[in-house]
Amino acid sequence: MRNGKRQQKNPGISRVAWRKKVPSMVLALTFFVFGILVVTVLLIGLVAGALIHFDLVSFRGESHGGLLSGLIMLMIFSVVIGTSLVAILGHVPLRPIRKLKKAMREVADGNFAVRVSPCPVPELNELIEDFNTMTEELGSVEALRKDFINNFSHEFRTPIVSIKGFAKLLRTGTLSPSEQAEYLDIIIDESDRLVQLSSNVLALSRLENQSTVTGQTTFLLDEQIRRCILLLEPQWRHKQLQVDVELEPVLCHTNDELLRQVWLNLIGNAIKFTPSGGQIQIFNTRDGKVIISDSGIGMDEQTRARIFEKFYQGDTAHAIKGNGLGLALVKRILDLCGAEIEVSSALGKGSVFTVTLPESMLSS
Repeated sequence: MRNGKRQQKNPGISRVAWRKKVPSMVLALTFFVFGILVVTVLLIGLVAGALIHFDLVSFRGESHGGLLSGLIMLMIFSVVIGTSLVAILGHVPLRPIRKLKKAMREVADGNFAVRVSPCPVPELNELIEDFNTMTEELGSVEALRKDFINNFSHEFRTPIVSIKGFAKLLRTGTLSPSEQAEYLDIIIDESDRLVQLSSNVLALSRLENQSTVTGQTTFLLDEQIRRCILLLEPQWRHKQLQVDVELEPVLCHTNDELLRQVWLNLIGNAIKFTPSGGQIQIFNTRDGKVIISDSGIGMDEQTRARIFEKFYQGDTAHAIKGNGLGLALVKRILDLCGAEIEVSSALGKGSVFTVTLPESMLSS
């Protein structure tokens, strides 16, 4: 804790000290130009003195002393005029840098909406464009962070409030046995929802901090998908869904557990959003494509564009259980594997998810 406090104080102290010790940019530029002019004048004076000393230049009708005095006065006058002009007009070319400096301070204070207008200097303009791109990206990240916190708080709070409310009702002791059983089932369901939510958040956090796929093995992709279908059998049998499966034998080399999560989430979603008596089709090709389609409720364009965002749910009424993390996990796992996923859907016409695995994952 002490080290943290020391690190927080030092930047402010060093910034104040820096402002006191370092002159303004215009003043620094003035001194720089003044130095160049002085050095130039000295060199000119040395060359002129050498020429006069060795009689390499003759001055008719003029004394050497008078000519030298005039030359020195001209040099001094040139230095004074040049330095004064730089001091007066030096702020003009430095104006974009000052704007950029001011904008950087605003970004440091948390204002990611700040933008710097372009300038005619190509090099500075490139820097300004990069700065504007940076602030735009930072603004997007900040918006996603706030959205994540708000959604997570809502998703976590809702089951807790529900559990607390039904627990209070059970404590009154005035409920019938059937009501007690019903409320206990609700508490169990909400507890399972909390467990699933926390597990998904931890898994997604771990995957977001992971840059490579570890623990890779070689396995049959078609057998892996069949096992996932069998694991979800109680769900699709309960809804009396027709599940058509046509899988080609394909060898795959990657992390078996991670890829299994992809199929469990995609097939689970198809079951969840397909009404009773509907149909689900699952098939693959030898070149690494896996297609999962359903005859469910489908999605509009807005929902389809955002389904891979964390906590986003197209069902705003929350009539269907979920926490909006399943497809975010799918997208992150496929990104790690170098795979791609495409979605086609329309309201009332079902959805089709197409996963394309890279050639590097397919074993011959």
